[in-house]
Amino acid sequence: MNAELTDRALPEPSQPAKVDSLAPLLVGITAVLIWAGTPVATRFAVDTIDPVAVGLLRTALAGIVAVPIVLALKLPPPRTVHERRLLAGSASVHLIFPVLFSIGVKHTTVAHAALALAVLPLFTGVIAALFERRLPAGRWWIGVAIALAGEVALVGSSLGFDEPGVTLLGDAIVFGSCIVCAFGYVVGGRLTRTYGTIAATLWGAVLAGAAALPAVAVFGTGGLAEAAFPSLVALLYLAGAGSLLGYLAWYWALAHGGIGRIGVIQFIQPVLTLVLAVLIVGETITLPLAGATVLILVGVAAAGWRHSRPRSTRYHSTARAQATTADPRS
Repeated sequence: MNAELTDRALPEPSQPAKVDSLAPLLVGITAVLIWAGTPVATRFAVDTIDPVAVGLLRTALAGIVAVPIVLALKLPPPRTVHERRLLAGSASVHLIFPVLFSIGVKHTTVAHAALALAVLPLFTGVIAALFERRLPAGRWWIGVAIALAGEVALVGSSLGFDEPGVTLLGDAIVFGSCIVCAFGYVVGGRLTRTYGTIAATLWGAVLAGAAALPAVAVFGTGGLAEAAFPSLVALLYLAGAGSLLGYLAWYWALAHGGIGRIGVIQFIQPVLTLVLAVLIVGETITLPLAGATVLILVGVAAAGWRHSRPRSTRYHSTARAQATTADPRS
């Protein structure tokens, strides 16, 4: 949320940042490495398992794993009607995003999926601005324009540059999943203001998992019994690491390392995914793709640069919170 789905919100203001240890930095890098591998794992999973089944099974398994964690941490469910509605909205995105993203990756490359996930903070900023009825600052729009130029070049490579493995349909579905994910970030961000990041993430996973189980019964397991071993390992990675472990590690790193020090790490996530796409999947970084990558990363960095400084007070909007975070996703 690629990149992955649940809100990567800030730690509670009552938790002071501690920047005198190397551990938070290492844990933050670990979280980013986990998310960088999500598009690659999705590619391996959909190779021999139906992509709809991959998305549903990933969510269902994550929910099952989250249940004992919720019980061990004694996290209470939301108490107010408003919090329950927000949790339901966030959980629905937990369910929809993995399905759309898996379908999209089936029809495009890991590199394209990674660069689509890279602009999640910008999608989130637009949706948050609509929710809060306010316009972001001018520098943010400049960053959006630069990143948008990169995305246009990215989509153009699926139309006129004959890039292997890329289709316009696949790119469109991945972008659609990112918009859904951004909506989940905004809803989840509003929930964490009163409910807390860890509780919102884990209860969201539990609720989404409960909804995914009957969906699996309806749509089936998509050839899971005959799936290749790499696909099974990838599915377990998506459920355990991508959907849960990455978020828990990221929250801990933010709480103990400081937003300004840790948040900027996620800007390297798309680059790491591109490296993995070349080394593991065997994809080729073409010249148009390299140009699109530079534009997208510069645009996202320009939009989020002013938010990378540490702040002593709570951020006042989800858009600001998301400016220091990347993903999936995926």
